[in-house]
Amino acid sequence: MVIAIAIPFAIVTTFTLMYFNKMTLNMMSMGGLSLGVGHMVDYSIVVLESIYRHRKSGKPPKEAAKKGAAEVGTAVIASALTVAVVFLPMIFVEGLAGQLFKQFALTVAFSQLAALFVSLTLIPLICSRLFGKIEEFSQGDKWWQKLFRKSEDWYNALDGKYRDILVWSLKKRKIVIAGAAVITLASFLLAPLVGTEFVPSQDGGQFNVDVQMPIGTILDDTGAVLNGVGNIISQVPEVDTILTSVGGGRSFFGAAQTESGQISVRLKSKDRRSRSTDQIVEEVEG
Repeated sequence: MVIAIAIPFAIVTTFTLMYFNKMTLNMMSMGGLSLGVGHMVDYSIVVLESIYRHRKSGKPPKEAAKKGAAEVGTAVIASALTVAVVFLPMIFVEGLAGQLFKQFALTVAFSQLAALFVSLTLIPLICSRLFGKIEEFSQGDKWWQKLFRKSEDWYNALDGKYRDILVWSLKKRKIVIAGAAVITLASFLLAPLVGTEFVPSQDGGQFNVDVQMPIGTILDDTGAVLNGVGNIISQVPEVDTILTSVGGGRSFFGAAQTESGQISVRLKSKDRRSRSTDQIVEEVEG
């Protein structure tokens, strides 16, 4: 509940910093935000667990919030600043790379500062106000109070199982190390089956076909070839519309290039076809 309340505040704070820096929501800035959201949760959980540990030792909610946040505050600040410092130098990169990654780096840095601010201010405030009420809420015979206690028992049982596994792992170190080595080796062996690509392909629902005839071909002959290619493409069931352009571009002397042309193909919507654009292009090329 505490984390669920804190995350929107951190995200809105990040958006505010982006707004005053005249940044937009795009693939790079949203990528930086998605990277920063994970740290937003991490910082808040570290502070929350520290406060909860002091509360379980018998301290009042306000005192537990103060001491718990102060105890891990330095570590959280160091962690947030480390991540921010790693990405901030990217804003000094020039050229196309700088245009692409500047907003990404700034968004990551802003999200770290926002997460740091929320974890050291809002989290202790919420804990000092809610911890006592939550403990009072759990005492009672109503069905939701019983469900609350049941979920706590389930969590404690899960925590006990984890401790058992941890103790076994420390006793059986050779088995754990050998298992980790086997998994690592298997991941390298499976890597060729995954495949790689620089930019993931997107199903845009359209593609173009460029036709280049020998230099000097008259416009009618080029148009006839384009019509023939268009008729072949029109037989593909996923094709919706075809637009043919003959004689596009200009030569060095300004004359129209009658030997070239282009066919723009728009496919049906994704819910009306079973194949992707790349699969249809492969069929057309074949």
